[in-house]
Amino acid sequence: MNLEEQDRERRREALRAFFAKNKPLGLKSVNRWAAQSGIGEATLRQILDGTRSKNMRADTYEKLARGAAELLSREVTLSELVGSTVENSASAPALSRSDAEELIAIYEALDPARKARLHADALDLLTAQRARAHAPKVPDDSQG
Repeated sequence: MNLEEQDRERRREALRAFFAKNKPLGLKSVNRWAAQSGIGEATLRQILDGTRSKNMRADTYEKLARGAAELLSREVTLSELVGSTVENSASAPALSRSDAEELIAIYEALDPARKARLHADALDLLTAQRARAHAPKVPDDSQG
């Protein structure tokens, strides 16, 4: 599996996890979410079950976020749908939906070699951030 396929599968898993978590909270069914989002039920099912091989466009994520937000009566971010959370993000500035859409569109327009480099750099960054967030706290010997 190449990096693009790995990324597509990661996003698909994130979307599945979002649906599973929010199904009892208001999404209820694939059909209901798709209808509220203005996309075809078959399209959403294909995305979730992995039979749709092409990447979703940014506007499809936006439609799914809007539909979910209406059904859940709360804001739903694109990062929730694609699973791109950053540990300790309180210090990081929040992206607007239009910024996130633009970033997704830019990424999708990149040639495969640049996508692979960007993907590797992003994974390195996330791995380092997660390692720092989960590292055991070492007591400071100078205090005491």
